[in-house]
Amino acid sequence: MNVLDYLKKEEIVELASDLIRQPSLTNKEGPAVDFMIDWYNDNGFDEVHVQEVQPGRRQVIGIMKGDGTGKSMMFNGHLDIDPITADWEWDPYEPKVEGNRLWGAGVHNMKSGDAAFLMAALAIKRTGVKLKGDLVCATVVGELQGGVGTVHMLKEGIWTDYAIVPEPYSVDNILTKCVGVHDFAINVIGESHHISRMEEAVDAIKKMRVVLDKIDAMKFEARDPDLPGAPRWVAGSIIGGRNRDYDLAGPYNIPDFCTTIVDFRYPPGYTIEEINQRFKNMLEEIAAEDPEFKYEFEYPVNPKFRVGGMVMPPMGV
Repeated sequence: MNVLDYLKKEEIVELASDLIRQPSLTNKEGPAVDFMIDWYNDNGFDEVHVQEVQPGRRQVIGIMKGDGTGKSMMFNGHLDIDPITADWEWDPYEPKVEGNRLWGAGVHNMKSGDAAFLMAALAIKRTGVKLKGDLVCATVVGELQGGVGTVHMLKEGIWTDYAIVPEPYSVDNILTKCVGVHDFAINVIGESHHISRMEEAVDAIKKMRVVLDKIDAMKFEARDPDLPGAPRWVAGSIIGGRNRDYDLAGPYNIPDFCTTIVDFRYPPGYTIEEINQRFKNMLEEIAAEDPEFKYEFEYPVNPKFRVGGMVMPPMGV
């Protein structure tokens, strides 16, 4: 029989649905990791490696052993998912099928890809064919932090000759190059007073509005013809309040601290140092025009925001 004959649509949907049911926000992937440990063991993988990437934070790799005469292959996918958006109309951890679509938390990025490669591996196993090289299924954590889980796995000695990462681009798109990811924070510092004395205050949130407009107006040229849409960037997170803990309990006080976190995607030809300097130059231009404007450029981002991790440069093969 052809290996595709061992793939069953309902099983793929069922596995993806089971993965959706496992909450696995970044740094909180435990339920999904526990599920995958059981899945690898229940399906008879030859080796199951549970790794502690950081204290109390695990990932798991399942391996089907070959006879050592051929090349090895890795299917690699992350279990951590993006923060849940505000527009869900039902429990995002409860999968729902509508027509030919499966909805649920993290299914796009990238539990659908995880389910696809896991069921592909299981189909290969069901054929009974002895592989010449190892097939490694790496269900890792920390992709959203620069790939800390995959880097940890490689340092622990699990690597292969080839790898496929089924990120959410569909089967019609095969990518051999990706942009780099750079995250940094900008803090604006004001002076807080009660609303009755607001004329004496420096409103950090109002000053941040100027920064956001300047960020939107910045220009970065494309430097790689294969990635014409890069660079691109967004000030994707913002919080402001009183003091560095962003106390929101006193909205009658003028805010004296505001932070925005910028995500910057860049092609080959750029460096983190150049990107940082261009943003610092923009901030200095604001300061030259406004003597009340005070800022901090923060890189790396404070770990409490669960943003970034390892440097993630652009790559190509």
